[in-house]
Amino acid sequence: LQSETGTSWFVVKSQIHAGGRGKGTVKETGSHGVVLAKSIDEVMEKSKAILGGTLVTHQTGPAGKVVSKVLIAE
Repeated sequence: LQSETGTSWFVVKSQIHAGGRGKGTVKETGSHGVVLAKSIDEVMEKSKAILGGTLVTHQTGPAGKVVSKVLIAE
């Protein structure tokens, strides 16, 4: 992506059926549902912190929802 877009930033977005993902927190790791990464290694690290975790947002309530997909954007 970096060579195609010319940017050095990536956005890792959790994909769940609820709003507030950016403000939400993954219970197990403390990561937010939408995070920035500056390298491919960082994309992998941040994706691992989100995938399989339970994301709690104002719409999911305290039970949260399990994240089974992430979207990587430029």
